[in-house]
Amino acid sequence: MILEYFRNRKSLGWFFGAALLGLVIIAFVALYFPDFMGDPATAALRRGVAWVDGQPIAASTFLDRYRDTARAYQEQTGGTFSTSLARRLGIPEQVATDLVRNRVLVLEAERHGLEVSDDEVSEAIRSTPAFQQNGVFIGAQAYLNLLASARLDPRDFEASLRADLLADKLRLLVTGTPHVSDLELVDEYRRRNEHASLELWFLPNAAHTADVEATEEEARARYDADPAALEIPAQRRVRYLTLSEQTLAEEVTVRRREVQRHYDRNLFEYQTGDQATASHILLRADSGSEGDEAATMTLAARLAERAREGEDFAELARTYSADEATAATGGSLGAFGPEDMVPEFSEVVFSMAPGEISDPVRTDYGFHVIRLETRQPAETTPLEEVAEAIESQLRQEKAAERLSERVIELADRVSSARSLDELVEGHPLLFAQESTLFGASDTIVELGSEEAARLAFETEVGGVAGPVQLPLGVAFMEVLEEQPPRIPEFDEVREELLATMREERAAALAEAAADALRSTLASGGSGELDPTPLTNWFRGSALGAAGLLPEAEAAVFGAGAGDLVGPLQAERGFALVRVVETSGHEPDTFEEQKDAFRGQLVEEKKTRLWSAFLGAAAQRYEIRIDREALYALLG
Repeated sequence: MILEYFRNRKSLGWFFGAALLGLVIIAFVALYFPDFMGDPATAALRRGVAWVDGQPIAASTFLDRYRDTARAYQEQTGGTFSTSLARRLGIPEQVATDLVRNRVLVLEAERHGLEVSDDEVSEAIRSTPAFQQNGVFIGAQAYLNLLASARLDPRDFEASLRADLLADKLRLLVTGTPHVSDLELVDEYRRRNEHASLELWFLPNAAHTADVEATEEEARARYDADPAALEIPAQRRVRYLTLSEQTLAEEVTVRRREVQRHYDRNLFEYQTGDQATASHILLRADSGSEGDEAATMTLAARLAERAREGEDFAELARTYSADEATAATGGSLGAFGPEDMVPEFSEVVFSMAPGEISDPVRTDYGFHVIRLETRQPAETTPLEEVAEAIESQLRQEKAAERLSERVIELADRVSSARSLDELVEGHPLLFAQESTLFGASDTIVELGSEEAARLAFETEVGGVAGPVQLPLGVAFMEVLEEQPPRIPEFDEVREELLATMREERAAALAEAAADALRSTLASGGSGELDPTPLTNWFRGSALGAAGLLPEAEAAVFGAGAGDLVGPLQAERGFALVRVVETSGHEPDTFEEQKDAFRGQLVEEKKTRLWSAFLGAAAQRYEIRIDREALYALLG
């Protein structure tokens, strides 16, 4: 009815209508514009998610790449993919990091004067197997159709391809062909391939513990001889508070419209496409002649008719099907979607009814006779069924965001705060506790963190420090006191001294026993201790009960068959080794594998060079990733 007023702009009604419409617009803006402007996702869409030297990476670019990653995850795992899972896996940060790295590579390629022509992009597209059929490019329109089916914009795809080609050129320029000398080749080949058969005698210190004793007088004498050797380093004590998602969870509320918005934005998570289960009989027409084609099609039609007349389809598949992967199981293809099969096959399957048997279907593989077993149409899980799970997920994510915000807020106040109480003023849910004494190289027991102890010793007494990362959150600390280094009284360290002296004496007896055993073995005796055979010992592997002894590797592989090596001091005793044989570096075999192995080392060197280049390149640019924007975009 209001349109009638606008049809006559000279009437009083026109002015009334205009005024009424103006009020409607004002009301709409008053009610909805603040919420729109306050939407973090909208803000993120405007400002971008990352910057390289001030050049933004658009939020739309991030979202496209993130959605591709989400789809790939679902296809590979068959599981559900949610923002919560993505956050736990660090996928948003990884996607943003990849985009930043790609931008850096483009800038570096330009810095080195590299470029990729349109012809090079065109050739890359034409030579991509996905865009070929029988080794020939499928054509421009089919190429565009294929991109459209994958929901890819041609301009974005080709820009990404151009960037990849540019990165390939840059990598080739940076890595070149590294040199691997013959000496390096032999040393590395031996290091990776040599192994030994050994006999091991291990003499543990603990075997002699009962044979040793230390008296209090001896401990006192050691203490008096050098009490400074027992000095206790400086120790500190802190007040601390911890923040985690759990501590902030009760501050979080999730509104219904947030649940709805998350559902709408991530609808693909709650959708299942068409699914079918089917069996087939495949007949190949190998000769390619028209007669063979016709004969094969006739046989396929006859098999379809026999199956419709009641013959066992599975038995027909086992007898006639040329698909070796499915014939043994009666032609069963399992469950699949339309995109999982060639178009000609899917078109027929998804037009059939369960139990129906098709006429022969021609594909590049041959002629198929298909029996559709079940069909599950595309479905979207209603919001009501997933609302509770979405709310829980959003609550967890908002708690994590609140944690990040709170940590940033408190971190900004650390330098000016005169105490932990002043730091947390205005945050009634946060409360402080006190630690026990700890040293600079200790772990603060209450926090389970060596990093916290290091930071506490870098902060002046009375100062406030943090944040420091904990396994389940972060902590801020106020350094309460420092006890200076001190020499303990004898009574404080008596038991420690006695235990140390007993361990030292047991180790000395174990070493003497190992020396005696070596003498016996060297003179042809067998000794009282039977050896443990190690039949396939490699560098880097444990030397039986002795554990890892890297310093023994050169000695073992430098010894000949029958040689004794040791005694070798281990953490809990002494080891003696007899080399039975070494193998893995036969000259003839090495000569056969030398060229391939050199190529392998060259590729490994290229990888290390490229990795080092990427690290150095990243330092040349100012890089910033807005993690809050990443999660705001994901809802």
